Amino acid sequence: MAQSERVRRMTLEFMTWHNKGYSVKEIAEIYGLSEVTVYNYLEDIAKANKCTREELLIKVRKKPTLISQRIQEREARTGFAEVTEKLHEAENLIKETIECIDRVIEQEEK
Repeated sequence: MAQSERVRRMTLEFMTWHNKGYSVKEIAEIYGLSEVTVYNYLEDIAKANKCTREELLIKVRKKPTLISQRIQEREARTGFAEVTEKLHEAENLIKETIECIDRVIEQEEK
């Protein structure tokens, strides 16, 4: 039976998510698949990654470290700062454009 694109991607990328601490349920949600579908492919995923299906099921979920949490917080702040800066730049461009339009209208009225 041919695999759907979502199943194919999930089987190729499963270990990346699993190693980040995502559960089978969370991985299924990422790809829009049912948990049952993911469980059905665990044997194939395990063979491809030279481990057992059971190892994929019992792996302890990683908890984020304090350092990784701080990095995520800093990235979020940086992202917000960049968006705010771009917003101010856009606002200034809009003001300049309006001023230019006003000048043109003024000149045409004379």
